Amino acid sequence: MKFRSMAGAVTLLAVTVLSAPAWACGYWFLQDEERDTAVTFLATSIETAPRKPSPPSKKKTFGWFKHEPPAVCQLWKGIALDVRDGQFLRGKKVEGRLEGDTVHVGDRTFQIGLAPILNPKARQDLAAPAEIPQWDVDVRSDGKSVAHGPAMSFAMCDHADSAHKEDEIRQRVACYLILSRLPAKVFNRR
Repeated sequence: MKFRSMAGAVTLLAVTVLSAPAWACGYWFLQDEERDTAVTFLATSIETAPRKPSPPSKKKTFGWFKHEPPAVCQLWKGIALDVRDGQFLRGKKVEGRLEGDTVHVGDRTFQIGLAPILNPKARQDLAAPAEIPQWDVDVRSDGKSVAHGPAMSFAMCDHADSAHKEDEIRQRVACYLILSRLPAKVFNRR
């Protein structure tokens, strides 16, 4: 009996230690004004919830994102977008493109603006510790802001340069924009 409890304790310790890097990487938020949705970006997933206070049951794991090449965005229950050369592909169909800070989805164009947060200690809306580089994100379409929020890069642990971290943030935002604006018959399959 002692062996089983010790094996359980060792397993629990191993799982806790191995999962710590993902937990330590934190999370950040984006407010999608068009969809009236709060979007949470975690190390490997994207969650959405209505912006108004609602029961936890309204919160959904929206999709997964893997930044390391080959990058993949996957919507809950099977719709995957492979990211190749700035194109987000579902099978062979291009669902959207990311060119620099511009995202093209169907006939819509979005600009992803990033501005470094220079004094994070003065801000109350940040999820990450002040020592971690962070950016204000402002997504614009047709001249108006459609989504905004403070962001951080999950590549912080790999000592990537600032340009790499900004590219990762843009890819995550593009993934959300493209998946959330798929046609309803595709999007609602989840």
